Amino acid sequence: MRALASLHIPVIFVDDAEHPVPDATRSLTLLGRVLDREKEAAAYVAFYQAHLDHLQQVIAAQPKPHPTVFVEALAGRADAGGCCFTHGDFGWGLLVQAVGGRNLGSQLLKTPSGDISVEALIAAQPDVFVMTGRGPGGAMLDFGYGAEAQAIGRTFAALEGRAGLGALHAVQQGHVYGLYHPFYSSVFNIVALEYLAKFIYPQSFARLDPGATYRSLIAQFTDIPAEPAILGLQAPVHGG
Repeated sequence: MRALASLHIPVIFVDDAEHPVPDATRSLTLLGRVLDREKEAAAYVAFYQAHLDHLQQVIAAQPKPHPTVFVEALAGRADAGGCCFTHGDFGWGLLVQAVGGRNLGSQLLKTPSGDISVEALIAAQPDVFVMTGRGPGGAMLDFGYGAEAQAIGRTFAALEGRAGLGALHAVQQGHVYGLYHPFYSSVFNIVALEYLAKFIYPQSFARLDPGATYRSLIAQFTDIPAEPAILGLQAPVHGG
């Protein structure tokens, strides 16, 4: 910082992980000002806020206590046998809290992120289990462009089949979901918020289509090709 200041190079700070919901739009507004793209930034902030307002309005009417949620970040990242890395008051944990969910990682961790044992997870019995992934390759859920639902389904089965996870009520009752991991640190996190709201309160958000929200923002605010992408899914319910 001192070296940059001595060279008269301005520095700005942006954030979408430490305080992902308020700072995503604040950071974009700042970037719009710096890059002389204030009109475009304001349009995206308005889009983001309209979708967030809708979520908050519906969530405010939900009975309490709200469901407990466990997010296994990058499920299967080392191999399909390990479990369970999560976020506390950071990243995915804050996104869960932003839609009213009670983030289990915040209750069990004293650090921003860390590992939770399967035994602790079974004792806590979260209402909703969310696994995040990015692909392709490896034992993680292959979300993103070019992803295939059947392949994701097979990976879900392998991840749910890890030792001890069958004792979770969320697994037994089909309350297991998957999400595209990079959303946790992105100005596009409004899409993640919509998916989380749909996962946590499925009846109240039955008509919500987060995929359509993503396609809309891509078309309106970016030059990214409009290619098919799978960004969030409910795990297939297996017999047994």
